[in-house]
Amino acid sequence: PSDMEAIAGMYWRASDMELREVQLRNGKLRYVGNAIVSEDLAALGDGKFHGPTTSSDLEIRGGRLIEVRGNQREEFPFVSKAVTLSPAELAEFAGVYRLEEMDSEWTIAVDKTRLAISRLRAPTTGMVPQLQDVFVFRLGPGGGTMRFTRGADRKIDGFVLKSGRIRNVRFRRL
Repeated sequence: PSDMEAIAGMYWRASDMELREVQLRNGKLRYVGNAIVSEDLAALGDGKFHGPTTSSDLEIRGGRLIEVRGNQREEFPFVSKAVTLSPAELAEFAGVYRLEEMDSEWTIAVDKTRLAISRLRAPTTGMVPQLQDVFVFRLGPGGGTMRFTRGADRKIDGFVLKSGRIRNVRFRRL
């Protein structure tokens, strides 16, 4: 594989559910931050890149993506290439999930080749798999990340949500 193919993939910091993706499209590297920000990268040489829209400088080396904005430096370990799930694999995630503290229920269903979230008084929202058990979705002007959790029997028992200022909110599967 080329150098660009070797660094394309998903970079995930599980501690705060921050996700970065480097895609190879039409011979160019593209940077995607939390499935919201997306831009072509300008190569600076020696594994270093610049994202002109976000004013981010990136360095990819040693299986890590290092993102620098001003004095802020963040690291994301490489996890895998992006996953693609069949309708049968997606069906494992389908169900009703409840957030007790807010008396809120979300229904997740298979919609052809993707998952979709249905909530009271909100439009249906599609979900895109990124990693095993990790999906992103659009919500208003931003987006969110869901990390599904599994019980001792390896069956899905809920998910943890991150969206904007909402962090580590746990929905349990009914």
